[in-house]
Amino acid sequence: MYKLHKYLGVAALLPLIAHYATVPGAPDADVAAASGLSAAGVAAIPGSAEPTQREEESPPVDLFGLVAMIGVSLLILISLNRKIPYNRWLITHRFMGLFFAIAGIHVFLVLYDGQAIPLLSAPGMVLAVLLVTGLAAYAYKRLV
Repeated sequence: MYKLHKYLGVAALLPLIAHYATVPGAPDADVAAASGLSAAGVAAIPGSAEPTQREEESPPVDLFGLVAMIGVSLLILISLNRKIPYNRWLITHRFMGLFFAIAGIHVFLVLYDGQAIPLLSAPGMVLAVLLVTGLAAYAYKRLV
């Protein structure tokens, strides 16, 4: 179970990096657009318009996403260092839920905005349920 948990954690880092590399405003977003992908990294459907993006993204959405990405990435990389004693590693690993909560705020702001994924759509509802479940589990673990 430990090994599966570790491998899934490391595997989560790859889509996180891919997401950051393909969001609008990221350094390589122009490369994705030139390759036939939309700014969100999704193949454009012929005859359809590109997904609309607001001209100016609200800073908190970007800030929450960046803080969560950096925090989760660092904690995953720390987890790979076998020289860190377990009791010190456990302290850092407990912060994973905090960065998950920050990522949850980022996602809920995106869902509330409704530009890419509206909250009342099927993907929006799935994301919301998964986030609330994860946050409830973290709160239960920390408080109870």
